[in-house]
Amino acid sequence: MILLKNIKETQKHAESIAKKIKAPAIILLSGPLGSGKTQWVSFFIKKYLNQKNLIVNSPSYSLVNEYKNKSKTVIHMDLYRLSKQDDFESIGLRDYLNDKKNIICIEWSENLNQSISQRQCLKLKFEIIDENKRQLSSSFEGGSR
Repeated sequence: MILLKNIKETQKHAESIAKKIKAPAIILLSGPLGSGKTQWVSFFIKKYLNQKNLIVNSPSYSLVNEYKNKSKTVIHMDLYRLSKQDDFESIGLRDYLNDKKNIICIEWSENLNQSISQRQCLKLKFEIIDENKRQLSSSFEGGSR
């Protein structure tokens, strides 16, 4: 577990992952509303795509946002309002998973069923400690890439 004491530490953590990760990859983010999932993903995408001025919006309403540069793609999903297999199919989850060029960041991953249980995933769980502090636990789970 990691204690993120402020937004700068959250940024540093996300950027450190962005420097190391290679496609294809899946990052599953879970935690309560306001725990920092979207902020973490924003920092991650900006660093991974090397676009520090990129505006990264929450996909709460669109469900899926795609971000690209010339050679890399990040798919940012928010599953807060989804829970059925048909819902996941309707947003193209299978197609995104099958594209080996994608890094996929999935917020509210606890709403997923076994759709990706055979894939290796980085799981990040955010917990609110106080207004600024977050506790972050991480693990790798699943099968082969």
